[in-house]
Amino acid sequence: MKAPVAALWPWLAQIGQHRGGFYSYEWLENLAGCNMRNADRIHPEWQERNIGDTVLLHPANGLKLAVFEPPRASVMESSWGFVLEPIDERRTRLIARSRTPRGLPALAYAVLIEVPHFVMERKM
Repeated sequence: MKAPVAALWPWLAQIGQHRGGFYSYEWLENLAGCNMRNADRIHPEWQERNIGDTVLLHPANGLKLAVFEPPRASVMESSWGFVLEPIDERRTRLIARSRTPRGLPALAYAVLIEVPHFVMERKM
């Protein structure tokens, strides 16, 4: 990304439903009932989080925060995480990782969750 870590971290810190959203396709998230609205500015009141806080993905579902290390990493318990790595003073690499089920449930997960997630994460 063509921005320093310090410029990107505040956007990453405020992700979640009823916060900054996920900076993706609102219409697609809302099709799944997420009631998502992406922020268009940094909100100072959304910059702090605590380990164990729930990052809402949907009004009925969220993931517990396992790592929150400003300005570098935000990881939800055993499933989804983001790390910002500086390339130089003006550029940053965003590393996003997620875990998926194994075995037979993986096929349903891939079709119903992972394909839309991939599309939305690319936009993010």
